Amino acid sequence: MKFLHLNGLAPEIFASFENGICYEFIHGETLNTETVKEEKIWKLVAVQMAKMHKLKLNKEQMKMEPMIKSKAEKYLNLIPEKFSNWEKSER
Repeated sequence: MKFLHLNGLAPEIFASFENGICYEFIHGETLNTETVKEEKIWKLVAVQMAKMHKLKLNKEQMKMEPMIKSKAEKYLNLIPEKFSNWEKSER
């Protein structure tokens, strides 16, 4: 987030902590499977993604490992095999 903010692609960072950050609220609407297909929307998303992928990383940033896989695994490991309520388990 800090890197993206410094490059104009993320909101202002107000504070950062060991386990999180506090950043500026930007009013908008959450995209869903329908709105993301709208031409005016997907074009804007594509432009911003292209800007992000054109950013030049320094040597230190190049050494960093992507964390999406490890974060997703930690999240998925929180899901219990069974719930105490059988109705939840049936879903």
